[in-house]
Amino acid sequence: MDQQYNEIMRLSADLAERCREGLEQIKAKLNEGGLEDTMAYFNHIANSFYNILESIQPLLGELSPNELEFRSKSLHEAFGAAVKAYEAKDRDHVLEVMQFTLIPAYNKWQGELERCFRPYIEVN
Repeated sequence: MDQQYNEIMRLSADLAERCREGLEQIKAKLNEGGLEDTMAYFNHIANSFYNILESIQPLLGELSPNELEFRSKSLHEAFGAAVKAYEAKDRDHVLEVMQFTLIPAYNKWQGELERCFRPYIEVN
């Protein structure tokens, strides 16, 4: 695979890990009662996820069979549910979506991303 793709995979995997950590931080802040102060951070993480998707789109056809598109769609829906809860300013619902839908979907997506990228990233 092209060296440029390897770099995109490495950077995407690194950003995906930082986003996962950010989601955990948001969940912790929501558990403490915060809502308003997590909105901007949540928006940043959601935008980062969509930037990752855009960046990896050209190389999806080069990867071995995988569930990235399915996992991405599920995660996109989970982000949408969180956005609706944020728009309603319902901290309890945001926390529920984060804990039971978004973070589990994110972890599955990230796991699949790492599984697909590992052979290419470890080579270099």
